[in-house]
Amino acid sequence: MSATVQIALGITAGSALAYLHLRTLRPSVDWLAQGRAAPAIGLQLARFALLAVGLLSMTAIGPAALAASAAALVIGRAVVLRWMKDRLT
Repeated sequence: MSATVQIALGITAGSALAYLHLRTLRPSVDWLAQGRAAPAIGLQLARFALLAVGLLSMTAIGPAALAASAAALVIGRAVVLRWMKDRLT
């Protein structure tokens, strides 16, 4: 598989992983704030398992896919944190 295809797949998968990972952060924090630790911990474990499976699946495609998905995760996180900071201030 060409590096261009690997990068495209990696960016797509990394963006989807970032969205799902960060979208499920709010319920987890809310549950912890409400004293509901068991579902919050379960969701945290599921969030990290999803990241692990996603990134490991990128290794099967190739190194460019893994690098691109990791970059998309980091960029997605930065975008969401900046958006949340602007929203809270």
